[in-house]
Amino acid sequence: MHHCLKIPEILTIIFESLNNNDSESFRPYTDYQTFFALALVCRNFLEPALDALWREQGSFAQLIQTLPTDAWRVSGGVLSITRPLVASDWERFYFYAKRMTYVTVWLSDLRRPRLDPDVYPTIVLSHRPLPLLDNLRQLHCHGANIRMWNVTPFLGPKLTRFSMIFPRGTIAFETTSVLASLPIHTPSLQDLRIYGSTETSLPVCALVCALHDLHTLMLNRIPLTTECISHLSALSNLQKLHATITRDEPTQISSSIRQASFPSLTELFITVDTLTIATDFFEHFLRSSPLQTVKISIRDAPSSQHIHQCFSAMRRHCSMSAMKNISLVSHVDADIVVMDVLDPRAIRSLFSFSNLEVFKFINLISFRNIGNADIVGIARAWPHLRELSLHCLRCDAFQHLAAVTVDGLLPLANCASLKLLYIDLSAMVLDSDTLLRPGQGVSNTTLQTLLISPGPITNPFAVASFLSDVFPSLKHITGWEGEDDTDELIKWREAMSLYQHFVKIRMQEREWAARSGGSTQVT
Repeated sequence: MHHCLKIPEILTIIFESLNNNDSESFRPYTDYQTFFALALVCRNFLEPALDALWREQGSFAQLIQTLPTDAWRVSGGVLSITRPLVASDWERFYFYAKRMTYVTVWLSDLRRPRLDPDVYPTIVLSHRPLPLLDNLRQLHCHGANIRMWNVTPFLGPKLTRFSMIFPRGTIAFETTSVLASLPIHTPSLQDLRIYGSTETSLPVCALVCALHDLHTLMLNRIPLTTECISHLSALSNLQKLHATITRDEPTQISSSIRQASFPSLTELFITVDTLTIATDFFEHFLRSSPLQTVKISIRDAPSSQHIHQCFSAMRRHCSMSAMKNISLVSHVDADIVVMDVLDPRAIRSLFSFSNLEVFKFINLISFRNIGNADIVGIARAWPHLRELSLHCLRCDAFQHLAAVTVDGLLPLANCASLKLLYIDLSAMVLDSDTLLRPGQGVSNTTLQTLLISPGPITNPFAVASFLSDVFPSLKHITGWEGEDDTDELIKWREAMSLYQHFVKIRMQEREWAARSGGSTQVT
């Protein structure tokens, strides 16, 4: 064996490279087998392989099963402790427990038994020192029938990431008690993610206000209080914030706090009832913000004026060069009725964000007034686009289709990174004299997905000719699944069938031209 493979630090790096589980889901069973096999190779491999094997466990049940076999049993898929635990029972448990840095508790998995709720009180009554896992850094509590006080044995000073989905019917005093204990037991918490409800807002916000080292905060369905927003705005390390703001209260914050707010925030995802709440948030909290991503989920359809005001606030308070993603979408639970048409000037107000890569605007307003000239402006202002979505499913069918024509998409071919285009357009090709080579030599091979709202189409041949020439790499062209076979949809399907044939023909002709050294002009 090479002498390098006898150095524990090198082996640790090698084994960590095999452990690429970045999600909160379970590691594949084959990974466990791999690390187990490595641990048996030789004495030098034993400790590093065991560290890698136990570092991330999908279930605390694995560790309970290291207790003496007469101390536990599995019946009906449920693991329970059968007797009081004594000091001698814990030796093997802690041999493995010290290696665990990541654990997901209570997530159902058919490969492992579920824990009986009485397991945790039994452990606490055994008077073992807490926390149970001294080196735990990430704790994820997901699933139904969770008793909040079961979390406590895992809380320790090394914990930096905590996530939890509150089950329905969670008892209020349990929630308050456990959340209040988090900053006491986990003062170094940097990443907090909680999925709850309006009822959990006060205890969760109280917890947030007691944490000062947060880098990431994601609260789903939990409204922020004014005090909580104020506290977060002063955190120097906060980089990601996902939250709900239900009241128009930012204006109540004192100006002294607002002067240096959210100094490190790069990702903001907020859910609001109205867009004006988001606009006020930008006006009162962001000052030359380094934001790279802004996503706003809205319950009530905004007017074009409100959209323009929000975009103008972004332009005033966000870095022109840093911004890469702006997304406005309707909330998943909202039953939005779109009543207004977007003024193109609203989009133009964002053209100063020259490095924008994603612009999504979905199910909030009609794009009837967006035309080919606006697509030209978008392509020039945002040459680094990877995704462009201008779509409103809730608009009144063909009455609200954009004025963009199929050949009006030509400027987007110059966006070399564009991979997804979702747009309401008019299925027309205005320049019928260039059907053989409609792209005029311009071709984009990166766009793979085109999602459209199929409007009236009169010439499937012209549509297929343009798309096959300008965007020959499309793998998904869709927008009408589940619809009735209307005349328009039948013609769209004909266009897509022609597209596939035209792409093959153009590819053959280009290959022939390349071999012969001649022009690639299609004839």
